[in-house]
Order: sequence, then C-alpha cells, then structure tokens
Amino acid sequence: MGINKRIAMVLFIFASVLLGPSGCAAAQDGPAPIESSVRVSFSSIPVFVQDIAKAIFSSYGSVPDPPQITVTQTWTDSDHKKMYLVSANGSFRNFGTKNTASKLSFSVMDDGTKAWSLTASDNQGKTLWQNNSFSITPINLRFEGQGELWRGTLRIEGVKLNGTSVGSWETDQFNLYYTGSDNPRVSLLYYSVQDSGGGSSGTRENVNLKSGGFGSGGAGNGMIPSSNESPKVTVVWDGHRQVFQLHYSK
Repeated sequence: MGINKRIAMVLFIFASVLLGPSGCAAAQDGPAPIESSVRVSFSSIPVFVQDIAKAIFSSYGSVPDPPQITVTQTWTDSDHKKMYLVSANGSFRNFGTKNTASKLSFSVMDDGTKAWSLTASDNQGKTLWQNNSFSITPINLRFEGQGELWRGTLRIEGVKLNGTSVGSWETDQFNLYYTGSDNPRVSLLYYSVQDSGGGSSGTRENVNLKSGGFGSGGAGNGMIPSSNESPKVTVVWDGHRQVFQLHYSK
C-alpha cells in the first residue's frame, strides 16, 4: 500500500471516530448546562417559603405582604440547588438600632431549610443593617376534641424564626362537626376556638347542622400555642350552649 493510501486510511479512521456511525459530530460528555436565573411571582413559590418571607417581613415591623415584592429564582453555586432572591420595598424597622429601612432583601432555599444574607437599605442604597442567617422552625400542630354533640379539629401551620414568636407566621384552620343523631335546622349558630395565640370564630344563620362541617381560620404573627395547650371550643345554637376542649394529636 502506498504512502498516500496509508495517509488516506488514517484520516478516514480518525474522521469515523469523531463523527460516529451517522456521520454527525458525536456528543461530548460534560456537565449539564446551568439554568439561568428567572423572575417569578411571589405566589408561585412554595407556601412554606412564603411563610418564611412573611415572618421576616413581620419581624421587622412590616405588613406581611409589603408592596413591590420581587422574587428571582436561581441556584446555589456549590451544589446547584434551587433558591430564591427576595426583595421588597416598604417600611422596615430594626427595633434594636431603631433604624428604618425602605428596602429589604434576603436569600432563601426552595425547601425552606435556610434563609440568609438579609440586607436592609435606605432609599439611596446605603446598607443600614444585615442578618447573615436565621434559624427556621416549622410549625405543624393539630388539636382534636369532642363534646356531647360536637367534634372539633384545629390545625396550625407556619414557621418560627430564631425561636421567637415575634418572627413568625402561621395560618390556622378550625373545623366543627355536629355529631348528634337528629338532623336539626337552627336559626343561628355561633362557634369559637380560643388558645394562647388568640382564636377565631364564626356565625351561621338558618343552617342544617348535618349539612357538613363549619369552619373558620386566619393568618398572622404572634403567640403560637404549644402542644401542651388545650384550646377551648364554645358552640351556641338556638338556646343551647356547649363548651369542650381540644388536645394535641400527633
């Protein structure tokens, strides 16, 4: 075989390795492309992460939903986990230094396990204070109880920051069910549930007590009941009154 033929054969084999059997360039192994950061709405991020943000806003004296909340979805550099950059305009107060900021920004993980790098600044962008990290404690409490003719359940979910109720946000849902054997229709039904964190109540008119559960609820920050508490339920209907307690249920 002549030299030119040998060279041609070598080039053919080399090209076959590069292009593969289909004649197209073979894909190269390597790391997956990194997704770019993207702007998302506050309501689209996980509810627990929303609770963390509301707890942070509330702990600095702001309303839980300050105006102009901006959320950017991105990923951590080291292990490529989803996270969010959250910023908001409003009135935020550091009760220790008595400074008031007009903008608050921080980072938070998508799974709600970590919030860090909080920066508060004024209208000129000057940093007024910072908080490098928060301890996050999930709140998930369920209470159940039953009286002679009524059964109630209370669920409290949310988050507590740095072990205090000042930096917290929780939602509660109370449900009440009639367990009597009859099927009465009443002109007025009033019910309430009270615990150390407050409570909620509801009123219904001209209802069939067997028509289903009756509920009330709310959201806010403040004292959070412990699992050792026994929230009190009061039910009043057409001249009848019943009071019973709920107890923590795992």
